[in-house]
Amino acid sequence: MMNNVAGSVPLDTLRETALLEAMAESGCPLCRSIWRDDRRSQTWYVNDGAVDHKTLVRVRRALGFCGWHAVTLVLLEGHAYIWSHLGSALLYQDIWQQRVLPALQRSRPHRAHGLLWSGLWPFHLARLRLQLASQEACPVCADAAHIEAEQIATFSRALATHSTFRASYSASDGLCLPHLFKVMEHLATGRVLATVPGELRATLVQPTRRRISHMGRFLKGYRGKLALSGTIRLLFGANTFLWAAHQARLDLDGNESEWRCAACAYADALLMRACADLLAAPVLPHLCDWHGWFLYRFAVSAGVEPLFTALDRTVAAQLLFLDAQGASLASPQQLLRSCALCVWGREREAALVREWWRDRHAGLEVSGYPELCLPHGRLLLGQLPALRLSRAAALALCQCAEHLSEQLAGYISHCSEHQQASMQPAERRAWQDSVRWFGGLMGNETLKWFSHRPPHKCGACS
Repeated sequence: MMNNVAGSVPLDTLRETALLEAMAESGCPLCRSIWRDDRRSQTWYVNDGAVDHKTLVRVRRALGFCGWHAVTLVLLEGHAYIWSHLGSALLYQDIWQQRVLPALQRSRPHRAHGLLWSGLWPFHLARLRLQLASQEACPVCADAAHIEAEQIATFSRALATHSTFRASYSASDGLCLPHLFKVMEHLATGRVLATVPGELRATLVQPTRRRISHMGRFLKGYRGKLALSGTIRLLFGANTFLWAAHQARLDLDGNESEWRCAACAYADALLMRACADLLAAPVLPHLCDWHGWFLYRFAVSAGVEPLFTALDRTVAAQLLFLDAQGASLASPQQLLRSCALCVWGREREAALVREWWRDRHAGLEVSGYPELCLPHGRLLLGQLPALRLSRAAALALCQCAEHLSEQLAGYISHCSEHQQASMQPAERRAWQDSVRWFGGLMGNETLKWFSHRPPHKCGACS
């Protein structure tokens, strides 16, 4: 550890310095400081980590990455003069070869077995569900949660003990609401001070309240995208917006992937309707930063006026809530809530996708199988009681995995500078297909938006 080395700067001091630097910029200082640390941490996976045995085992046990981090990793690959996505390709190829393909191929029917295989399908299905279950959470999610917890602890301690830090924070834009609530929770547990003075509570809340009040006036006076994005960053967090402004290193070269999971296409329409329903609600519910960003992108493409109206009401409600926090810190249960769209995805979307699969395979004969990503394949395998429907999901997964793995192998073999000219168009798009297959709906939607935006260099990235 750095703070155990003689003559080195303590790690907490480095974090405090980074937070002070972030306070001099616009937006939530915790969002920006965490994002910078997170970006450095993720770079490992697509560089040295792609050939590190312990990292490969960890990623293999997790069956890859969540949809969001599947995209952020490919944003970090290579340099301005190297387009290759070799690092992530090696990770995905290892998962396919070591876990996914062996499990799926053992579950394929064999003509020689005939009725015996059909009778053993319940056994094959139970084994396949077990083999395709993640044994660990997304490793980048785990790293990001650790980074955020350390940053919040450092911020809370510095705010409680350093007058210079408090003064800098008071002059800043304040924290976004999710990080304000998490710092409140950290302070309320007594891990920093046995009791939290009223002056410290006011110091913590006032910059955020001032910023929300300013954004409320900004929304009424300026009906533009800047007001929308600034308000959503403040209400739901800025992490996804920071990544969206990061200079893209995506190797598109005019060749966007045409592979699409059929279940993702259906779920995408469901998500769009859910976003439209949110905008019709009296006040926006709590959202994670990714769904906040997605709601913004949805409104920009479908019409921004409903989002302006919803944000006007939400800002007014949050101001009333923060005024109440000036007197006392609420309990963590009141502050920390689940994302409404994440809950919808786990419950309502999952049920509708299962119904869609049943309707699709209602007939006795099915000609071919649709493209199916890993997250939706695991959902269908785990929750379809009918053996015929679950077998169709397994075969669809197997066909997609074999095809995409073969293309990715071609991408890897032609990644050297001398072999790039012989790479086939389907091989060049293989890294995109891998992100979509492992990342599911979130990976597909994020990659779609990031692929269609013009390259932009954020000043905070340097």
